[in-house]
Amino acid sequence: MRNITVTVSDETYRQARVWAAEHDSSLSRIVAYLLQTLPRIKRAVAAFPIKPSPAASSPSSTADATSQKQI
Repeated sequence: MRNITVTVSDETYRQARVWAAEHDSSLSRIVAYLLQTLPRIKRAVAAFPIKPSPAASSPSSTADATSQKQI
């Protein structure tokens, strides 16, 4: 298991703590759940589309891959 650090405003933190307490949970459990379900949330996928990495689209990396296949 990994730990992460997230920076939010004081007000966001307060609201999230209150919400978690009202739902008999913790911020850690809520954030973990959100991160686990994020890939299946259509709005999240639309808001953060997968972009090709710069290395995958650069001509030199394609040439390198081609030349390696010929060897």
